Amino acid sequence: MRAGGGDTFAHKDWQLACDNTRTCRAAGYQEEGGEHAVSVLLTRPAGPWAAVTGQLRLGDFNEGDQAWMAALPERASVGLWIDGQRVGALALDKGLSSADLPPPLVDALLAALRRDGRIEWRSGDVAWRLSGAGASAVLLKMDEVQGRLGTPGALVRRGKRDEALVLPPLPAPVVQAAAVPEAKAGTVLAPAQASAMRARLRGSAGASDDCEALAVATAGDVANTDAESITAWPLSSTQQLVEARCWLAAYNVGYGYWVVADGQAPVQVTDIGSEYDGNGTITSVQKGRGLFDCGWSETWTWDGRAFVHTDSSGDGMCRTVSIAGAWALPTWVAEVRPPARRGEGADGPVPAGGTR
Repeated sequence: MRAGGGDTFAHKDWQLACDNTRTCRAAGYQEEGGEHAVSVLLTRPAGPWAAVTGQLRLGDFNEGDQAWMAALPERASVGLWIDGQRVGALALDKGLSSADLPPPLVDALLAALRRDGRIEWRSGDVAWRLSGAGASAVLLKMDEVQGRLGTPGALVRRGKRDEALVLPPLPAPVVQAAAVPEAKAGTVLAPAQASAMRARLRGSAGASDDCEALAVATAGDVANTDAESITAWPLSSTQQLVEARCWLAAYNVGYGYWVVADGQAPVQVTDIGSEYDGNGTITSVQKGRGLFDCGWSETWTWDGRAFVHTDSSGDGMCRTVSIAGAWALPTWVAEVRPPARRGEGADGPVPAGGTR
């Protein structure tokens, strides 16, 4: 199950993701089947008169787009053309497929999207056509989420409503990461230990009924296959993180993770995990399709008591723009503070005497 926290919306060739701070990101692409892949990202934080920033990403996923990128000079000029007229350009350094858009180009782009203008990016004899289909609906939704409808600063439906009434930004939750014992690799439990742990995990709250590692019969359980193995990492002197594979699909795999503490029932963190880094962070990276030009990711951070959800992000539409997707489009963000160093607390150095 994916954790959420924000708003998402998609229409035709555009999509929107707003996170829990009310920052919104709108991404547009070439139309389905377009010759050259391209995407634009428009980002706007919450609050009155907040500025819109933009980024351009030219496709580097397909062989044809890769060949064009490889042939770039050290610094190439990519022009923005609207309705057949050149309105400006930006420089793209060799080896890079993305660049920030200067404010005048962002303004010109927004104006063209509002009137469904023809938008192209050109360099030499190559043209990338950015679709405007769905843009108005997505930008209108962005205004709605941020409380801008009817205000002078709205992107689509402007009016005379007081700009001061626009919703303010929300603070991201602060998560203080906790240090864990050093462990370069997890410990694969011996068959008897794995069988006992499996039985314990089956009885935990929220345990997935179809988790294949937990469905293995305990009687005569001596195998140690990928599906059956149980791995553990230390979190503290009384707590450990346990990993077991729950499911395997055509191009994705999901591992279950549980916090197991002495004398307590195991607590499941997720059943879509991909990796534990051995240092207090669980990640999930799942493909949207086999090409892996889109997908999503999740992150959980250990705070000494539990793994706290600290990131949820999509990678954009499946439009062959870039490996793993064109953009990070978060719906949940958090401020993660690094573990305190020895002799320090979460708020900084502990003063003499050991108290604050």
